[in-house]
Amino acid sequence: MVPGVVATFESDPLDLHWKGSSGVSDKTTDVPLTSDQPLRIASITKTYVATTILRLMELGKLKLDDSIDHHLPEHQLQILRDGGYQPTEISIRHLLTQTSGIRDYAMTENFAKAVHSDTQKRWTREEQLQFSINEGAPIGKAGEYYHYSDSGYILLGEIIEQRSGMGLAAALRSLLKFDDLGLKVTWLETLEPSPAAVPARTHQYWNGKDINSWDPSFDLYGGGGLVANMPDVAGFYSALLGNKIFENPRTLAVMLTSLIPDYGGPFTQPGSGSQYSMGIVVKEYRGFTMFEHGGFWGIYGFYIPALKLSVGMAITEQTAFGKMADLREALLDVLIDTKEIKQ
Repeated sequence: MVPGVVATFESDPLDLHWKGSSGVSDKTTDVPLTSDQPLRIASITKTYVATTILRLMELGKLKLDDSIDHHLPEHQLQILRDGGYQPTEISIRHLLTQTSGIRDYAMTENFAKAVHSDTQKRWTREEQLQFSINEGAPIGKAGEYYHYSDSGYILLGEIIEQRSGMGLAAALRSLLKFDDLGLKVTWLETLEPSPAAVPARTHQYWNGKDINSWDPSFDLYGGGGLVANMPDVAGFYSALLGNKIFENPRTLAVMLTSLIPDYGGPFTQPGSGSQYSMGIVVKEYRGFTMFEHGGFWGIYGFYIPALKLSVGMAITEQTAFGKMADLREALLDVLIDTKEIKQ
């Protein structure tokens, strides 16, 4: 049974300004879930991280085709070398587009077992990177394969810290202009204080287990880590795709490009209608272009430019993620089929 569902839909042209929730925030107390409660948004964080890298590019702090050996500390580079990688051949662009060839650590059976065995462990970025090395040899040469990898995004988190001179939380908040955008319920958990007077974070579940008290460091350093409510997620995607974050309007076009490798998953096949760009997926749905990212716990954030529609939606049981995808498409079908917005 799904404990709760929460969503926000915003579109001025459709005169649509709706947020709602159903279910409970905590199964042990049956406290109702509210539409303003924050959740761990997991890999949706990648969109924020990629945007921050591009902001640093705008500031002249890095170039996308720089090799990562110019921007990472020596001890992390040595972990990569020991694992058979050549940091001089991996660029920031490769990390952004999931074409670095670096194995993922997060979605492996061994890492899941390690997290479940000690839910209070305080993980480090280096331990996670070492986990990816322990999983096996490189997937392939940089640019050759698409391989979704949290490992690449925790390295981007490190690069943000190195090039901004700030901790990751402060860099995201400053470079993405959280205050200017009105993102009052968005923060990087445990790496900065939670905002004052925000609603309690809703409980989220993994195979029925309440992960609310688990130390967030297993998904914190760039691949995930942000906590936000759905109005803030919708607001961020609206601001990003509405070009209200970048200083140079052309930067958004750069973000929405990708590398097309020779091999890889469904996001890389020409004609598939879906492409992983820089921390964001570009796809087609019933003739509409969508820009989106999902998060492990059952979260979606997306924007449809033709409708100026921004959405944040979440389900609080991870194993029901597929149901969230079905619900998203069902809601979109209702909107698209209305007379007012038919193309």
